[in-house]
Amino acid sequence: MAIKRISGVAGPSGSIPTSKGWVHPLTGELLKSQRITQEQLDEWNGVQILAEPFIPEIEPVYEEEEEIEVVEDIKPKKKKSKKYSLFG
Repeated sequence: MAIKRISGVAGPSGSIPTSKGWVHPLTGELLKSQRITQEQLDEWNGVQILAEPFIPEIEPVYEEEEEIEVVEDIKPKKKKSKKYSLFG
């Protein structure tokens, strides 16, 4: 049985590395229990780590508030009370 290596981590030939260890590709049987880091799995699968995109900071723009005049002299209209009676 040939041994495959991932940067210092060895496993059985024909097996696939997972975070729990080396598993058989068809049956999913755990062949070798071993901790494998996500970085090692990414190396095995050929995943490239992309740099985070540059997002420039934008200064917030503050607008001056407009003054609003408040009129307090307006009185609410009184509602006329309706008289209810039996005959109209």
